[in-house]
Amino acid sequence: MNAYLIGLVLTAASTVYALPAAGVNTAAPFTLLPGPAFDALIVGDWGTDNSDQTAVAAQMNIWAAKTQPSAIINLGDNFYQGQASYEAVQAVNDPKFASYWKNVYNGDSIKSLPWWSVLGNHDWYTVNSQIYELEYQDPNWILPDFFYTKRVQIDTGVFATFLFIETDFLAYNAGGSKNAMDQNFQAMGWSTSAKTNKKQLAWIENAIAQANNDQYIIVVGHHPTYTCGGKDSSPDLQALLAILNKWNVSAYMNGHSHSMAGYVTNNGKTLQVQSGSGGQVSSYCAPVDTSFSAQLTTDQSLEASLGFSHLRINKNQIQVDWITSSGTLVGSLSVPARVPVSGVVPDKTYLTSPTDASVHFSLAPLPATTSVVNTKTSTTTSTTKAITPTSTTVSIAKTSLVTSSKTKTTSTTTTTTTTTTTTTTQTGPTINPAKWNQGKKCAHDPCSTGSALDPSCDKSGCLTAIGNAYPYCVNVHWGNNKAPCVDSIYDICGFVCQ
Repeated sequence: MNAYLIGLVLTAASTVYALPAAGVNTAAPFTLLPGPAFDALIVGDWGTDNSDQTAVAAQMNIWAAKTQPSAIINLGDNFYQGQASYEAVQAVNDPKFASYWKNVYNGDSIKSLPWWSVLGNHDWYTVNSQIYELEYQDPNWILPDFFYTKRVQIDTGVFATFLFIETDFLAYNAGGSKNAMDQNFQAMGWSTSAKTNKKQLAWIENAIAQANNDQYIIVVGHHPTYTCGGKDSSPDLQALLAILNKWNVSAYMNGHSHSMAGYVTNNGKTLQVQSGSGGQVSSYCAPVDTSFSAQLTTDQSLEASLGFSHLRINKNQIQVDWITSSGTLVGSLSVPARVPVSGVVPDKTYLTSPTDASVHFSLAPLPATTSVVNTKTSTTTSTTKAITPTSTTVSIAKTSLVTSSKTKTTSTTTTTTTTTTTTTTQTGPTINPAKWNQGKKCAHDPCSTGSALDPSCDKSGCLTAIGNAYPYCVNVHWGNNKAPCVDSIYDICGFVCQ
């Protein structure tokens, strides 16, 4: 498999493209692809609570002023221990959300951007921490489910589908890297005996297949499938790589390994994007294709480079740029718009229902074939936890900037916003609190969020039915109104909360 390597000092080889070293400020003048286009910044492994994180955040703000991104793609490992005494977060209102995130990425050009997020392994390292990140409420913190999608309209008839996936169980299965991770997996009902890994892979492939007619498909996860072949690799991650290649996915983006790397793979069809040094750096790791290892020198330039990446998509191609914390553009890679794959079908053997907690924290279905279309200027809308099969399509008409050492040309196209909203009125019997007591008091009102509820406190049988559908509601945490625990009081039991 031919691959192009970025940011590495390489010996001469016809199949390898070497870019300027990260520590050398000699990168070519930056030029944006012509618009209309969609822009986003990409950062992973950032929540370290140290000066490295703030240095990267400062450069992200500078780069955002130049490129006007619509979102930040967050690759996970959101909350390390840092200066605290614990990993991840301990509550839905944990102060880390402010001190590690909101108060760090507060530059004028990034403070209002939505963070399209996934979880990393460190986000599972405190009991229930993954739940708290899912339930944290901030308009810019977008993490509605373990697996979810977004669809962006790039230009007339040109679309990009983003799939945000949970890779921790695919990487570790029941052998989580810390006890709390295992405990959290168990509480979610995730296990190899329950085929959780198979169900998750089935959801991913079938979601990709439903987006096959789009010109771009971008999959976002925490763990590498290609960039670090020997680091936390697993059979399931290699199965994921096979799915990406089967459907000619435009890009797979990951963090986990604390360095930056990029490869054009899959016969020039797929970008493998690593951007895992948003808050710390570690040693270089070899790609899956080890035939290039003999061509690498001992000076791995990006090994010691903090930084982030920039994504831009127009009707013709997808491009990713790698930028260090000192503001150096290390280099760029691109692949053309994809052509729908023909002659293949997705494996549905383990495709499960939209209510299966093996895949979903809430009822977030596969992308629907029809979409609500929002047309905006330079912004996007977020996808929320869904009860019925819906997806959000965002049309982007961006300001086109072309910048070099000699010229700067700006042109702007403005369009209007059109939003379609459907409101459903709930009808049914109102909950009678007396019916939620069977010899002992429930821990709290089931119409309110809080600790897990014991089904035995409810003589109506409603909590038992919800617990059967969503074990974490009665074992882990009774979710807020965006989670199915409270919502299911109506959806499963037919009761109306007032």
